[in-house]
Amino acid sequence: MKFTTLFAVLVLPFFGWTQPERHGSNMERHETARIAFITNELNLSTEEAQQFWPVYNEMRSKIKEIMRKRHDDMLLLQNNKDLSAEQKEQILLNQYKGEQEVASIRLQYHSKIKAVIGLEKTVQLFESERKFQREMIQHYKKRGERQGGKGSKR
Repeated sequence: MKFTTLFAVLVLPFFGWTQPERHGSNMERHETARIAFITNELNLSTEEAQQFWPVYNEMRSKIKEIMRKRHDDMLLLQNNKDLSAEQKEQILLNQYKGEQEVASIRLQYHSKIKAVIGLEKTVQLFESERKFQREMIQHYKKRGERQGGKGSKR
């Protein structure tokens, strides 16, 4: 077993404890899987992992907050057909601004992450995040199919 994998297994419970309880165990499992996946994909040394995860988690926290707001705004738009044109316009403009904010955060943290793990692993991180997303989509799709189609289509 790789040392980094062993390290990830030992550190993962800490990350689970830091998740808000309201998100439940599914969110904790998802985040735990993300941490293990990225740690393994990047083959982080112990020193790299100790420096990388706080920076990465800080970035993800900021992005999650923006995404949560964007999600709430879209639910408001979808569930309230009687919103004024001005309110609808503002929600859409906020969506675009949110996209810009996420890109800005990623640009800001790019240099911080690159300083910790180097350019090659930063490139791998970008690829690993996308790979993890694809694998999770496939996982949930298969899970939905196993449950008789429940959740397999949105």
